[in-house]
Amino acid sequence: TNKEIARHLDISEHTVKEHVRHLLKKTKTTTRTGILAQIFQDT
Repeated sequence: TNKEIARHLDISEHTVKEHVRHLLKKTKTTTRTGILAQIFQDT
């Protein structure tokens, strides 16, 4: 979850949400799974 990621990275939950939002836009996907698919497709 965003909360768990934020706690692990010692950043705010809002920052996690913003990073995810930017990744969704950059990869032109609508889900976190889509982000991962794009990353692994490009490697």
